[in-house]
Amino acid sequence: MSVRSLSRGITLLIAAALTAGCAPLGGLRPIADRPITLDARCDGTGQTGLVESARLQITGSRVQALAWRIDGGSRGRCQFDFVDFEQRQARPHIELVARKASGCKLMIWRDPRHVTLSHAGCERVCPAAVLSDALPIIFDPASGGCAAS
Repeated sequence: MSVRSLSRGITLLIAAALTAGCAPLGGLRPIADRPITLDARCDGTGQTGLVESARLQITGSRVQALAWRIDGGSRGRCQFDFVDFEQRQARPHIELVARKASGCKLMIWRDPRHVTLSHAGCERVCPAAVLSDALPIIFDPASGGCAAS
């Protein structure tokens, strides 16, 4: 066997090993890209003591209403209202960007059983002590309430 064919064989083995990691594990498939329709409200107190209230209304991946309040008591409060955001993306996930140049984004996505609302880059409009403990809100589309944890 020549050095060239040995080198080619090793290259093919490395390529096979690398691409094997790209194959779906256990038959998992990507989440289907479907439009989001939701009319939901979720209120509760998290493990970190934050009191959150979120109202979300979406039709065909277009946000109609959004109000998300996060009360951290002495740590501060956050408030996200749809009028303060512009929808920039509808699929495969919804992305809302603050109208003021704060860098704040709200993202909404759907998996087979839930719709999730999350924030990113909102440090200029919300105290860091609140944001660091504010977890995404997970809605149950079937009930229109909070998803069971």
